[in-house]
Amino acid sequence: MLLEYGLINIRSSEMSYREYNQEQTDIFGLDINARIPEHHLVRFVNDLIENMDLTKLHAQYSPEGSPAYNPKMMLKIIVYAYMNGIYTCRKIAKAVRENINFIWLTGDQQPDFRTINTFAWTRCKDVLAEVFCKVVLMAEEKGYLELDSCFIDGTTLRANAGKNSYIWKKSALRYQEQVKTRVDNLFCRIKKLNEEEQLQYGDQDLREVGTQLEFLNELNVEEAEPEEIAQAVEKAQSELQKAVDTLKTHLPSNAPAIKNINHLLSELNKIQKLDVPKLEKYDQQIEIIGKDRNSASKTDNDATFIRMKDSLLAPGYVSSISTSNQFVTAVHLYNVPREAVEYTTLMDIHYTSLGTYPKQVIGDAAYGISVNLDYTHKKKIVSYLKPPDYKRDYWDSLLPGFVYEETKDQWVCPNG
Repeated sequence: MLLEYGLINIRSSEMSYREYNQEQTDIFGLDINARIPEHHLVRFVNDLIENMDLTKLHAQYSPEGSPAYNPKMMLKIIVYAYMNGIYTCRKIAKAVRENINFIWLTGDQQPDFRTINTFAWTRCKDVLAEVFCKVVLMAEEKGYLELDSCFIDGTTLRANAGKNSYIWKKSALRYQEQVKTRVDNLFCRIKKLNEEEQLQYGDQDLREVGTQLEFLNELNVEEAEPEEIAQAVEKAQSELQKAVDTLKTHLPSNAPAIKNINHLLSELNKIQKLDVPKLEKYDQQIEIIGKDRNSASKTDNDATFIRMKDSLLAPGYVSSISTSNQFVTAVHLYNVPREAVEYTTLMDIHYTSLGTYPKQVIGDAAYGISVNLDYTHKKKIVSYLKPPDYKRDYWDSLLPGFVYEETKDQWVCPNG
């Protein structure tokens, strides 16, 4: 009955998916399967995912509701699209409708871009890392690469963010300090005026007003959060308005004391409308940037403004990559330009993903700091990381005195 409605049960009674059959690709007498070469990349992707354990992926689906597209099929089109440089969901959906390789992968099913977007961003993030690791291990098994040796290097990658969308930490801190200074100066004037009027008009009503403003003495504006400052401003407005109402029962409305308080109320209103929102904005910007960075992008908060290869400052990331025989074996992406420090993380990713550390590592002077050399020694990795203070002329001057022993593949110094 399920087949009549284009449905097939993948996990007995737990989950039903739409029927997925790649053999049903004979359209208008055209056999799509016959038109795809035997060693085409799309067949490699298909075989790779067919042999993967997708239990984690199936576990994300609920048996309730209408049947979903087979996650195995959805994963195939995502992986194949990424391998061909197609990243946006609308372009992937277009390829599924028009590209013969995608039509073969899907069995001529056509999920729309919303379905593809939901799958790509909510279901298959963790699975893609497993696909990458399986590809690397399969390439090693077939002899295309060796995990014993790896070459590492770093590069900068531009983010998909506007070049003028910068947020500078120093600027945010400076502007935040300027606003807090204005607020603090106004609170000091309020406290001073309150003390003066208490001395001049020391009746019971005014003393009560003065007592209500004592909270300003306890507030440290420099360390206060924007919410605390906003509450203090609002409370000061309320208490000063009460003071004006009280003074009017004792003084004419044009008295200097009342004018002074009204002037302070006007400045408090200005701070509430302009400065308090700025404080919240600067506090949010500083939180986005964090402790380790000095900048961020408004449109891509994770991106940092980095000097690119063309010497231009642009939002982007830094990646450290491990390769073997031109195959990428491990990738580490980060947003702080510190290749040397991230070397240990890259090696740990290599071990976690592939189950082993490389036996030897080759890298340039960006990685050859003492911390990395100590780490390499502890992990029993042969290091060919160039020291930052390496001087080629110095070593070249020593080579003429060295003797090469071919049987041992080593150089012997003049002193033996």
